[in-house]
Amino acid sequence: MRYHSIVFAGLMMITAAFANAQGTYDDAVVGYAYTSPSGSLQFENLYHRSGGDITVDHTSEGQYKIRFYGASTQGSYIPMLAWPAADGGVCTISGFGPGLDFSHDPPTFRWVGVQCSDALTVNPDDDWNQVLLVDEGGPDGSNTSLAFVESREAMPPGGSVDLSSENSTYNPGGGTTSLSRTGLGEYYVSMDGLGAVMPADVNVYVAAFSDYSRSCRVADWTLHFAGSDNARVQVRCSGPSGPVDMRFVLLLTSTEPSSASAASAKINGFSQPSEWTTVSGSAVHNPHGQVQFRWDGDNHQIRFEWPSDQPEGVAFVTSAYSQLRFCSSTTAHRPPGGPADYLQVNVNCFDFDGTLGVGTFTVLLTQVTPAPPGDLIFSDRFAMGDSQ
Repeated sequence: MRYHSIVFAGLMMITAAFANAQGTYDDAVVGYAYTSPSGSLQFENLYHRSGGDITVDHTSEGQYKIRFYGASTQGSYIPMLAWPAADGGVCTISGFGPGLDFSHDPPTFRWVGVQCSDALTVNPDDDWNQVLLVDEGGPDGSNTSLAFVESREAMPPGGSVDLSSENSTYNPGGGTTSLSRTGLGEYYVSMDGLGAVMPADVNVYVAAFSDYSRSCRVADWTLHFAGSDNARVQVRCSGPSGPVDMRFVLLLTSTEPSSASAASAKINGFSQPSEWTTVSGSAVHNPHGQVQFRWDGDNHQIRFEWPSDQPEGVAFVTSAYSQLRFCSSTTAHRPPGGPADYLQVNVNCFDFDGTLGVGTFTVLLTQVTPAPPGDLIFSDRFAMGDSQ
């Protein structure tokens, strides 16, 4: 039986995109969605740039397919993924691409497949998940606030492949984008020329592309490898038994300068302050004010100063420490009893034995547009069963 949830978003009030001719991270956000384990969309955590419908099919245990109707099927784009994983579960991107559904108006859509499973047993397991779609954010490749790539399957050690012409590659630096494999589950992504055009202080995010319980992390990155203008990112991927070769999607982005809709930070999780501590540094960006961090004994908590009249958003996290298997995150939310002028993200990081760990990680908060007034929502969350 397939369960299907839909939000009719055509009447949502959408802020103008592409407002900045230079292009910002906000311009590149196609849409995002937050889905419950049962396959229901959460209204406070939805956005679609075109104003089209967002739907999710919960096709079987642990499997979800999210569609953004009306999104252009042309140009380069990738998805990004996050999940809360309080119990150590893992979600991966199982696929993405354009599609046509002539029973729907408009018929075009972009879709993202999500597979969730137990981190150690690899058995399918329903879980909360967040997806984000980003594209070039402009018609002529002039948006220098982000770059992205989808990798290939395993190659021999020392092998390299040119990804520059792939539909899911965007390098505003104009040079070659290549993937090199240095060992089992170990890769370098190089983007020539990117360091000459991208703001200096970027954060990097990676998501595993697999049908199995696997994950990837960023071990290191630089925009100026060996003093050049060529960016290089080291990625390591693993499964329950250790390193493994696999595909992944990689996003480099700077949320500064940008409009007041996104924030990002690199967090040193080795420090474990019990009280809220302000995080500073060149890799911390928040258009609304402070970024703070604390450790509550179980997880990392990060909060971003944010206007109290704005809705919740989505948040994406990547381990930036090679000894952590993966990190996971909640959405950007306002905890009951907490200050109204902060959005909080809880982060759990896991070692290879499935226990909670600590390390450095990056966080990306995205909240693009206010939610629609209640009288404009004419379909609440619902589930329908059919024979497929």
